[in-house]
Amino acid sequence: MAMSITDKLRTLVETITDLGVPINSVLQPGVDRSYIDRMCTGIGIQPIPDYIDLYTWHNGSQVGRNHFPLFADHTFISLEAAIGYRNNLLLYPFKVLRDVLVFTRENGAYLGVYCKPDLICGLQHPVFEIDMDVCIRYENMSAMLDTCIDIHRHNLIYGSDENFDDDLYEELLRKHNPNIPETYEFEVVEGW
Repeated sequence: MAMSITDKLRTLVETITDLGVPINSVLQPGVDRSYIDRMCTGIGIQPIPDYIDLYTWHNGSQVGRNHFPLFADHTFISLEAAIGYRNNLLLYPFKVLRDVLVFTRENGAYLGVYCKPDLICGLQHPVFEIDMDVCIRYENMSAMLDTCIDIHRHNLIYGSDENFDDDLYEELLRKHNPNIPETYEFEVVEGW
């Protein structure tokens, strides 16, 4: 039986905690499903069930507390912050970002999930990394969590910078996201 999103989130936190990182100390209590629906539909997006599960589990990390990345090297932000950052996505020349809900922010980069049922590069609900360029980083939220659990099991984020293994990081991305095309950065193409 496949693990639920909530079970994978718990496993992710346990994996990080096992590294001696007090990640639980910064996670805020989850919010009610109706609140999530109201916030997201207020900006014209219907959230997918995985996004709802994420925010009913916890509502991001506390601002101003210690910085503990949860999703690989990205910090989990509150739903309110995620909705607030949505306007930043509309500055990009990609129509596809109109239907993305973010859930992380790190040094000006975001991770966000595509919420329409349409397939993007053959993937349903891919997770985009939005920075100077836009790319599909994970096949979906479940694959993202599998990847992040593995990345933290190898201590690639909280270990020393000099021991960071780029090749292993990329190998783990490919292992858990084999269906992402080799070239997954978006160009400014009419229709996107």
